[in-house]
Amino acid sequence: IHGPEYETLATFGSLQLIDDLKSLIEINYLANDLGVDTISAGVTIAYAMYLTEKGVHDFGVKWGDAEGVKEILKEIAFRKERGEILSEGTRFLGNKFGDEDAAHVKGLEIPMHDPRAFSSLAVAYAMHNRGACHLPHQMYNIEMGLSIKEYGIKSEDRFASENKGVITAKMQNFTELFNCITMCAFIPIKPTMMANLLKHATGFDFDPEKMSLTGERIYNLKRMFNVKCGVNSSHDTLPALILKPLEGGSEGNVPDLELQKKEYYAERGWDEEGVPSENRLRVLGLEWTLET
Repeated sequence: IHGPEYETLATFGSLQLIDDLKSLIEINYLANDLGVDTISAGVTIAYAMYLTEKGVHDFGVKWGDAEGVKEILKEIAFRKERGEILSEGTRFLGNKFGDEDAAHVKGLEIPMHDPRAFSSLAVAYAMHNRGACHLPHQMYNIEMGLSIKEYGIKSEDRFASENKGVITAKMQNFTELFNCITMCAFIPIKPTMMANLLKHATGFDFDPEKMSLTGERIYNLKRMFNVKCGVNSSHDTLPALILKPLEGGSEGNVPDLELQKKEYYAERGWDEEGVPSENRLRVLGLEWTLET
């Protein structure tokens, strides 16, 4: 083991004020061994510390308590004692204890890439079909300078909100294919090269445009599944905690989520409730999803 993974270092280190590297490596190893996701578990345990400090509920763990965290991880994995409710995650705790600072979107905990540092992450987290996930769009890479000419995606002011809804939708269409073809999200690859790889691997005549349309179809299929389950515009949002200004390098910056959301819906051809239009679904060959 060379060291803890980045998200683990942030969720169990920075969020929980554990500053002992050896303990963080042990926590990382333990979480992996137990099959526990370190983003969701780390955020949930940090939230338990927060609720304990506020006097809302005593979970018996305080900031910086590495040994206590190890015990809680085991309890979560086997749903024992405190783990019985902590294993349900941050949304469950927020609902149970009536606290508005639960850091999740659609039940998935916020990752360690902050929308106040990269404004496009606001709409990327709010809109994603399975909640706040940092991988399927890679917008932080765009904010840090990456451009994709084939789709007209270029780096812009990371604190600006204008046009972020548009380029996020385009980027999602591209990155949806990464999971489908089991390609690592960290591989820097141009759409043209990916199209050539797909063409030789499958025999289908792919090009960047067809790939984008395929990704859009996948994304909208997932959205329609969510719509059938009751998801609407009210779920496409961020917790209040993430929309409070910070100090430091991102001081004062709060993304304009409503602007981004409006742009995003328009780019996708969704109505004000976040439901894909019949016309767009027909273009994508998904009109059958409108059936009850």
